[in-house]
Amino acid sequence: MKANKPLVLAALVLILLVGFGSGAAQLNADAIWTDELYSLANIGAFEPPYSLAQIIDSLAQYSPQHTPLYYFISAGWASVAGWSQVSLRVISLFAGSLFIAGLYRLCADLFGPGAGLTGACLAATSVFLLVAFHEIRMYTLMLMLTALHATCYWRLAYGRARGGGTALGFVLTAAALLYTHMFSAIMLAALGLYHLLFGLRPNRGWRIVAGWLAAGLLFLPYVPVVYAGFLEETSKPSTVSAAFAAPELLATLATLLGNGSVWICLLLCLLLLWRLWHLRCRAALRWLAFAGLMLGLLLVFNQQFRLIGLYRSRYLLILWLPFLALFAYAISAFAANKPLPHFGGGVWGRGLGYHLRKNSRSLFVVACLLLWSALGGRFQRSDDFSGYVGGMVYASRYPNLQHAVTGLRSQAQEEDFMLGFTGAEYFNSDRKHGVSPADYYTRAQLGIDGVFISERLNGERLQSALEEKLASHPFPLLVYEPYNPPENLDETRAALEVDYRACKVLVDSDWLFAQRYIDRALDCDHARRETGYESGIRLVDRFVQRDVANDRLRIVTGWEAPSEDLLTVYNVSLQIIDADGRNVAQQDRHIDAELLKWHDAELSTASLAAGEYRVVVIVYERDSMKKAAGIDVASGQTADTLPIYAFRIEG
Repeated sequence: MKANKPLVLAALVLILLVGFGSGAAQLNADAIWTDELYSLANIGAFEPPYSLAQIIDSLAQYSPQHTPLYYFISAGWASVAGWSQVSLRVISLFAGSLFIAGLYRLCADLFGPGAGLTGACLAATSVFLLVAFHEIRMYTLMLMLTALHATCYWRLAYGRARGGGTALGFVLTAAALLYTHMFSAIMLAALGLYHLLFGLRPNRGWRIVAGWLAAGLLFLPYVPVVYAGFLEETSKPSTVSAAFAAPELLATLATLLGNGSVWICLLLCLLLLWRLWHLRCRAALRWLAFAGLMLGLLLVFNQQFRLIGLYRSRYLLILWLPFLALFAYAISAFAANKPLPHFGGGVWGRGLGYHLRKNSRSLFVVACLLLWSALGGRFQRSDDFSGYVGGMVYASRYPNLQHAVTGLRSQAQEEDFMLGFTGAEYFNSDRKHGVSPADYYTRAQLGIDGVFISERLNGERLQSALEEKLASHPFPLLVYEPYNPPENLDETRAALEVDYRACKVLVDSDWLFAQRYIDRALDCDHARRETGYESGIRLVDRFVQRDVANDRLRIVTGWEAPSEDLLTVYNVSLQIIDADGRNVAQQDRHIDAELLKWHDAELSTASLAAGEYRVVVIVYERDSMKKAAGIDVASGQTADTLPIYAFRIEG
């Protein structure tokens, strides 16, 4: 019986909307996590834009186990759509939605449109799969290409290809898979082994092999990089010790494939085998052989190289295509061949029995899918679920700063230093590329520095953390989420106001509160004084605070350099000069002596005689002692010794 095409299309659109909506709802739900940070750094989020060559260089240095196609796509998309977490996560959302559509097409080709819709629905409600729909990672792109490549193969191998487009798509999707993730090689190896064992046919079979060889040649230039990365990953003691043994891997796979229930996975497998025994469907038997080969190769690979552990369960997603297709066939085939019995005598009983028998397939499929979805929802809310998603679990404790980025984008100033709160100190920790998740929101998107304190600190520990993290930054920008204020907010404000004065409130909404503070030595309307030097080094601002009672000067200067190399070339000297131009007090420092932008220095005035004095700043080459010429941006004054403050000692 022919399928009702408009009805099938409407059902597919509805399923796609469910999957798309489930992923879209999470696009901005959490802060980025470690692996997403690596993706962002490798495409140049901190130094945009990266060229294709720079992306390859970054991957070779920091993530050699990964291949570059996803990163190329992300960098190109970011140049158009921007660098927000939402815009970059959208790539995975669309690729995941296309995987659902591709799974429908493949199942429909193999087993009919009913199985296609069932497979699409299983994918759209698979909660572990849906996690990948809102990650800045390559897994949904890998799945989408896997579905496309398998469809091309089946059409080429079993006579449904039309023209040369399918053959070209076959080669390109194979190469694209290799350039997306190294685990794609397991899928290609399983399909190749299946082809050699069961799929070789006169003329056509060897052409398919030639297509794989062509894809391999396209990937050949990148083999040395990814091979080095593979050796590095599989030699890490932490990775090897955490890897699954075969029984653990199978148990984890059954849990995740069963939407949180090992029993559902086992029941679907038994149902599949029972239907195959009775129906002997050739297409299903072929697909089962491919799925078995793929699972076997994965088990052998992990036993040999010890790479997949609990926090890398996402690598198992490569098996979603073959097994969801088999589950879809099992459910749809069982329903199609097992009508419900009669329901008693009489007109009503015969009528009810007729309609139930007529619609038994739909009722059975709907019941299975509702059970599947309900189990998935329960699994997603359970404590066990977080164990399978890797470091993403920590992101739930991070502040979601995308609201801060949106609210402050037009108001943040270069000298601002964001001070926020976090549920996990890990948010501040530098990873590969020397950046932290916090840096993505502050440096990459707002162009400012920042730091985040634990929302559980109080008392002396809070005071100590503020002194350490703020250091000499004179322009804190206090930021928090009003709907979820930190426990130590009031205490933090009180501690902050000891050394800083509260200034303008920049944002006060339900989602974000942001207020600018300034060092108490300055007024809220402080005008920045900048000096540029011929070397490219900048004195971005400075101020001097005189403490007459204690005979000292506090000198705060902020520095930037266009390259790290300059930091080892130049020194800075802060000096007090008397009326005759003699140096009477001095403090020198290496520019690279501290990583902080701001330097807080003190010079004593206790031994100075009565008279007029100036504070000057000098930048000079460390080896030759040659002074660098500078220009005061506000006054236009040019000199190699620039005054920044004047004072008088009374007689």
